[in-house]
Amino acid sequence: MAPVSKKRRPPGYWRDFWLGFLGVIVGNILLAIILNSVSSANLGEPVTGIVLAAPWVLNLAALIIAAIFRVPILLGMLLAYGIAFGLAILAGIFLLVLCYSGGGGVP
Repeated sequence: MAPVSKKRRPPGYWRDFWLGFLGVIVGNILLAIILNSVSSANLGEPVTGIVLAAPWVLNLAALIIAAIFRVPILLGMLLAYGIAFGLAILAGIFLLVLCYSGGGGVP
């Protein structure tokens, strides 16, 4: 049996991957800052609903656009979302143990 040859990645593959990974993190931090400043303003209810839906719409649109045009960016974005989801699950488990272990609760 012949050894399997290593698949060659096109130039810029890893650059696009890390661009997608870091782009999601930086973009969502900027969205959180913008939402925090906008949510303190006294806007009407329809405007507030649109502003609160903006992160969901922008993240989903970025995923769809990356899937169509550049797959490595999509893979980096999915890795960032997966890591964030895993950290949220770990934080929930930690708080569950902390609150129900007979200790004093959350400090």
